[in-house]
Parts: sequence; structure tokens; C-alpha cells
Amino acid sequence: MITIEKLPSGFLRVTKDGESYEKVNVVRLFPYQYERNYIAFLDKDNQEITILKDLDELREKERTLVLEYLSYKYYMPEITKVNQVKEKMGFLYVDIETTAGQKEVCIADFVSNIRMIKNTILSITDVEGNKYRVSDFNTLDQLSKQKLDVFL
Repeated sequence: MITIEKLPSGFLRVTKDGESYEKVNVVRLFPYQYERNYIAFLDKDNQEITILKDLDELREKERTLVLEYLSYKYYMPEITKVNQVKEKMGFLYVDIETTAGQKEVCIADFVSNIRMIKNTILSITDVEGNKYRVSDFNTLDQLSKQKLDVFL
């Protein structure tokens, strides 16, 4: 059993078997498939402390802390529409509508940074490391799909 608390600095402290770890990093082992399952807790040296198969193993207060942390860490606006795609000097400039508003994103090395996962989930990473997603590529309008299809 582990206990989790939020430090005044905003970092999490995990105590397992009487040993405390501060500045714990929480990661989803399968971020696109399981948002609440297979959660790893790593110490400040990225060594594994423990893995939870399901967040429901935690008490409600601790589960809330972990979900808040993961929500911040894995923030990925959902792309709802692609307005325009321009290629310039090896970069893609994509004007998109997202759940967080309209945005123009710049994508370098689109082969690595535009990825289809499990044939329906589209992941896009811009030059600043921001991530965007389409949970189901088939739900995009036909014009948006055509604009992205060229780069898949």
C-alpha cells in the first residue's frame, strides 16, 4: 500500500513500505489506451517506486491528487477541425480548431510528430513539445481528414 500527498511546492510525495520519496514523477505506461490504468510512480532519479494497475486501488483523496497531476502532465487538446495546412522550409504550419480554441501549430519532422495510433487515434506534437490529439480520426469532417491524410 502506498500513500500520496501533495507538497507545498506542488510536487507529490509517495510513501511505500515506510520509505518516502519526494518530487515523484507519475506517468501513464499506456497513455493513449489506459488513462486510469497502469500508472507508474518514479523517484527523482526516474527509478520505479511502484506501478498501480488501476487508480481505484487508491483512496479517493489520493486518487484525486494523482488525476490532477496526470491531467496537467498529459494535457492534450482535442483537434475538432483542420482549417489549413501549409508547408514551408520543411515545417508544417497547421491552423486547427481545438477544445482549447483556435491555434496555429508548427510541426517539424512530420513523419515523427504526426502519428496514427491504433488506426484511429491521431497524435500531433508541435515544435514546442505541445501535444494535440484526435481521439477518433473517423469523426473529423472529410475536408479535415483530406488535409491531414497527405502526412500520414
